[in-house]
Parts: sequence; C-alpha cells; structure tokens
Amino acid sequence: MKGAYEKYSQEGFQVIGLGFQDSEANILNYAKEHAMPWPVGYDTDDRLAKLYGIPFGAGAAFIDREGIIRGLFRWSFDERMLEEELEKIL
Repeated sequence: MKGAYEKYSQEGFQVIGLGFQDSEANILNYAKEHAMPWPVGYDTDDRLAKLYGIPFGAGAAFIDREGIIRGLFRWSFDERMLEEELEKIL
C-alpha cells in the first residue's frame, strides 16, 4: 500500500487506515511501527468493516470524491492487484 500511496497520492489517491478485530492500542502501534504516512483509526464494533463486507483486516474499499464506491477488495490483495484497480479509477 505504501508504494501505491507514494506513486498515486499526487493524483488524488488517499488512504485512511482502519483497524478492527484487535485492540485500538495495537492498531495504532502497528501503524506507528510501520511508519504509515496516512491517518489510521479504529473501527469500534467493526461497523465500517461490516458495511463494506470486509471480513478481516486485509480488505480495501475505493471511494471516490463524491463518496461512490468504485472498487472493493473484500479479501487480501497484492501490489499488482492494487495498481490495476487504481489505474481504472484514477
């Protein structure tokens, strides 16, 4: 995710990290240890994860400036899959 963030942030790509299924302290510590350059929050009661159908922490929702979902990974994904999705929507 970091590579895509660095490559596409000038084109408007933004990341908001959202942790769930762990404690808030662990999520925020993980973000700090991995020097995530984007904001990271905690999904209390897994509400947003359930809303987007992401069953565990390896998913991603791609939401455009108007709030429309343009892509969704409900499972894990790799850098190639992420790049392909970003090329379609940016």
